[in-house]
Amino acid sequence: MAIETPPQPSVNSRLAAVVDWLWLGIALAIVVAIPKTIAGDAQLRFEGLDGFMKTGHLVSPKYSTVGPLLSSPLYWLGLKFGAARAFTSYFNTLIFVFFVAFLWREFSDVMGPRIRRLLLLLILFASMFMHHAQRYYGEMLTTVLVAIGVCWLSRGRAQRGWASIIVGAVNTPASLVAIFGIAICHARRARTVWPLLGPVIALGLMRLESALVRGHPFDTGYNYDAGFSNALPYSGLRNFSYPFFFGLLSLLLSFGKGLVFFVPGLFIPLPASAPARLRWVHTTLVVYVCGLLLTYAKWWSWYGGWFWGPRFFLAASIPASFSLALNVHEFTRLSVAKRIIVATALGLSFWVGANGVAFQGLGLDLCTANYFKLAEYCYYIPEMSVLWHPFVDGGSAIPANLRPLSFLAVLLWASVAVWVGRELFVDLARRSLGWVLSWREWW
Repeated sequence: MAIETPPQPSVNSRLAAVVDWLWLGIALAIVVAIPKTIAGDAQLRFEGLDGFMKTGHLVSPKYSTVGPLLSSPLYWLGLKFGAARAFTSYFNTLIFVFFVAFLWREFSDVMGPRIRRLLLLLILFASMFMHHAQRYYGEMLTTVLVAIGVCWLSRGRAQRGWASIIVGAVNTPASLVAIFGIAICHARRARTVWPLLGPVIALGLMRLESALVRGHPFDTGYNYDAGFSNALPYSGLRNFSYPFFFGLLSLLLSFGKGLVFFVPGLFIPLPASAPARLRWVHTTLVVYVCGLLLTYAKWWSWYGGWFWGPRFFLAASIPASFSLALNVHEFTRLSVAKRIIVATALGLSFWVGANGVAFQGLGLDLCTANYFKLAEYCYYIPEMSVLWHPFVDGGSAIPANLRPLSFLAVLLWASVAVWVGRELFVDLARRSLGWVLSWREWW
């Protein structure tokens, strides 16, 4: 059963729909127009694709070749215009735009148009997606394929769903434990053990890719992987050497990488009115994120290298956006305390989205100098976090020539945040004013 919306839209609701679509159009234009980069790990992925397209030999020292191969049509098209690299850099942008369209259509049976517009506004403006769409990293492809697969599973399309999930898993082998979590959720819902074959097939394909690309099924490219040594006690160790407790604590609560700050909606449950299918999709994606936490908490590079925010947890933005959308839509059924929590999470989520576009961690050269000797400053110290550093040193957070554009972006994001949460914010403002007046009368 769909969340109810008025059958006869009023003039105000029609006007609100027009404004929603205007914001969505602006967001999509920004996604396409914002400059794209291929650097860091993405550079190695592109070099693997470039080598394959030029020589026919598929070589990748570490990373899966799934993403680069799927982006090969863009590379080929770019060659026709003498801009293979530039065309390829739009791969994640196209995937993201497709995913936005998919979400609009996928939940039309359980969500009215208003709440679907709200969901898309949150995905576009109040999540980590906009930042990831600018880059050629692998998290976007895996997140979208897994999310689409889970949605298809919720509709009973098991073969199609698992095909999508397995391809996403092979693109990010570290997601295998998280995929097993999806399999358990699906097995319980379908009351059969067949879904448990999904992770097994994914593992087999991962080993096959390693054999084809690196010459041995167990050569992952990470066999002797380690980070730089610094003052921290567990730095410089190999592979899954990080203490699980500290890794989990850091992934959840660190100021520069913590999910509590980057996807606060993840920790807010769906309202009781949420449709059953949407609730299952939300729960399954939360389980998937928990599986990622279990995996990455032990890895020496739990922070994802020098990357804005919690790089490996883009998928957390989806259930977080579901929770915020439904709770904002149904806020009149919430207690005052819950309304305050939802409003706070909503505001913080929009700041995350704005920060990932306008500032992107610029001005933190201290943390990258001397082979990342002080990188942990940006992970743990509040004023050095990518989220809060612009308030501390705005001059270095953005180059002078881009400062007006960045301030305009922040103003735009703030305007959308006010628009999305207007009814909730007005309600809380009225209550606050009432409390102040009551307090003054009491004195």
